[in-house]
Formats: sequence, structure tokens, C-alpha cells
Amino acid sequence: FPVTIFKGFLGALVAFFSYVRVQYGARAYQLNCTSFKGIRFRVDPNGMGDFFKVYLKGSILSFMTLFLYAPIMDSQLDKIRWENTSFGTFRFRYNINQKEFFIQSNFGMFLTFITLGLYYPWFVINRHRLRLKALKLKDLGFDTTASGFEYFIVTIKSMLVMICTFGLAAPWIDTDAEVRIVTGK
Repeated sequence: FPVTIFKGFLGALVAFFSYVRVQYGARAYQLNCTSFKGIRFRVDPNGMGDFFKVYLKGSILSFMTLFLYAPIMDSQLDKIRWENTSFGTFRFRYNINQKEFFIQSNFGMFLTFITLGLYYPWFVINRHRLRLKALKLKDLGFDTTASGFEYFIVTIKSMLVMICTFGLAAPWIDTDAEVRIVTGK
């Protein structure tokens, strides 16, 4: 019996480590294969160690605090992801106000719960906007013109298309929604 528990624990630990590795590695692969106007993005593989430590600590604390800590973990992981990313020779800087992000995230989750999901598009856009404002490349800042109402309309259209196609259009809908969030169109 104790051997079975040990094997289960070991299997869960390997699965957790693999999941975290794939999360960082997939983003690194995607950005390392991307260029904009001939200038390549690059993700430093040395950030994986910090990413794993923050993910492990954040997972434990999130579980202990009934996931109230999750937004703080999320902002710390974003910081590691972005500060290990460069565009050409310039590194991104990411300086988010964790207190503001924590309050906005938990309040948004609360409003989403109370409104039975209707507030979710506004929550997503507000979080996205706060993250973009924290991101800098050299002296350049980022922002979006996307609104919660526009994303709400996209969400309704996406649900209708998913229902009509029995879910087969999911990859296209996901890509369309991400493009609309990023471009604000």
C-alpha cells in the first residue's frame, strides 16, 4: 500500500513538472519562431528555473488560500515570461502593480460569479489592459482599444458558431477572439 501511494505521488510530481515545463517551453518555442518586420523574438531558456519555483510556490499558496493568491502568482509568472523575452537586442520590461492586479482580478472574478458570467468579457479586457500597461520595450508602452462590450459581442457570436458547428470551429474562434483582444478590432 505505501509503495502505491509513493508511485502515485511520484507520478503526480512528474506530471506537475512536465506541465510547468511545457507551459514555459511552448511559449518559448512560439516566440522563438516569430519575427516582426524581420526582427526576431527570443526567449531566454534560463528563465525556466525561476518560472518553476514561482509556479510551485504559487500553486501551494493558491491551494492554501482557496485560490485568492492565484492573481499574484499569475503576475509573477508574467514578469518572468516577459523579462526573459527580447525583441532583437531589446529586452521587455514588466512592472505590474501586484496589489492593483490582485484587487482587480479577485473583484472581477467575484462580479463574474455574481452576474453568472455576464461580466466576464469586461473582466478579461480590464486584466489585459492592466497587463499591457505594465509591459515596456525600451521606451515604448502598450495599450489596447478593445472594450468589454465588443468582447461580449464576440463571445456571443463565438458561442453561436460553436453550437452550430458542434465545436468544430473552435480553433478558428479561439484565434479570432485573441486577435480581437490584441488589436481591439
